[in-house]
Amino acid sequence: MNIDPQDKLFCEIAIDLGMIKQEQADSALEAQKVDDAMGIAKKKIGAYLFEMKVLTREQIGQIVKM
Repeated sequence: MNIDPQDKLFCEIAIDLGMIKQEQADSALEAQKVDDAMGIAKKKIGAYLFEMKVLTREQIGQIVKM
């Protein structure tokens, strides 16, 4: 699976804003890749970061608006 450009951009913005670290973005992207390989429906990267308790819904909304 290739990384969705929107998911990559979302992570880059979150990192630039100091909301997450590169390692957290990498973990979320890896979890997304594993789910895809297992045939689990793909979720947006923000959902993974929320489930990991890294971002709040408010932070996700802030990033999406950019």
